[in-house]
Amino acid sequence: MSSAGIAVTELPTAPAGILPGDGPFWERLPPRDARALRLPDGILLQDQDDVRTAFRDKRLVNLALAMLRSDPAVDPAFIERRTKQLLSMEGPDHLRLRQLTMTAMSPRAVEGYRARMRSIMENLVAPVLPQGRCEAVEALLRPYPIPVVCALMGIPDQDIDFFSRVSADWVAFMHMGTGAAAVSYAAHLDMDAYLLPVIERRETRLGDDMLSHLLRAEEDGDRLTRQEIVNMIGGFLAAGTDTTRYVLGSGLYLFAQNPDQWQKLRERPELVGRAADEMLRCAPAGGFISRYASTDVDVNGIAIPKGTAIALSLLALNYDPTIVAEPHRFDIERPVVRAPHLTFGFGPHTCLGLHLAKAELEEALLVLSRAFVTLELDGPCEWRPPHGLQGPTRLPIAFTASTAANGEARRMAG
Repeated sequence: MSSAGIAVTELPTAPAGILPGDGPFWERLPPRDARALRLPDGILLQDQDDVRTAFRDKRLVNLALAMLRSDPAVDPAFIERRTKQLLSMEGPDHLRLRQLTMTAMSPRAVEGYRARMRSIMENLVAPVLPQGRCEAVEALLRPYPIPVVCALMGIPDQDIDFFSRVSADWVAFMHMGTGAAAVSYAAHLDMDAYLLPVIERRETRLGDDMLSHLLRAEEDGDRLTRQEIVNMIGGFLAAGTDTTRYVLGSGLYLFAQNPDQWQKLRERPELVGRAADEMLRCAPAGGFISRYASTDVDVNGIAIPKGTAIALSLLALNYDPTIVAEPHRFDIERPVVRAPHLTFGFGPHTCLGLHLAKAELEEALLVLSRAFVTLELDGPCEWRPPHGLQGPTRLPIAFTASTAANGEARRMAG
């Protein structure tokens, strides 16, 4: 590699405790005076131009897949399965799957799912209203996303527990390392065994659910195979479960710290779209995207050797004061900025589920803001360690229930 670039060994070392530790990681952002920092197991890029450049560089590959390939104990069949996941693909194959899937995840398609999202959250809120407090993770957040996705797929309620387990196991290797690859592979096979017969039956009875949209998808005569549909659904479940829980939980945490913003949302529900965007900017479930240098790479003059693990800091961009005025202020009336946050990625790797994720957050916020006149923390919160995804694992809240919501809850209970 050319010696002209900045060597990794020349980068300043990240202060201890920046990434690991207690509490939300957006409250412990690294200092912004360095473009990049050395971590114990790689480097952190936090300059917006460097992050965007690295995001586009196809030589910087999916870290989880690279780790699977480096472990001889991992079943090659599982590695092959993971290479066919949208997140691991590049080039024409990646573009083909995106084009065939986009209609099922379009804003127009998602609009038809909002009533179901709202109903699910209303049913979760009703039992806690008379108490005036709850532990929100168990009562509201954990039970919300899986029933939503299952409902959108036309999957019956009695199978929700199955999908809850399988979606967690599906990504176990991403959070626990290659030692959990066998658990994840078993989840992929379980998903096959359940969904392939469902897809075969649905082919003759298409409806208005997302699975039917995927079965209808066609581009110049090309259609998704049954296995591709299984992979897409597994990816939706895995990517859209913890992320939704954690962003919604972090958002409630932020609203509890900023009661004026909660009252503003109650008084002006038309702000719910901006509120969801501000939660996603301030507290994304994944503040970092992990990459691996498959060869020597130069990123705008930073010389990155082959084999380096790289964390791309989306949080650094979301909190960039040159883009967002007073970035540490939580403000649901924040004007649209010239460069939107990168929570959903950008370019060809923009998250396909972004419209669905925003709709889930918006509908949950509308239900909760109508039900809770006030919102505050009711004890210490606990947070998932900031490796991979992050969000609250315990979020005790207290609230004053609205009279209308309490009456509706009593009616539903009766």
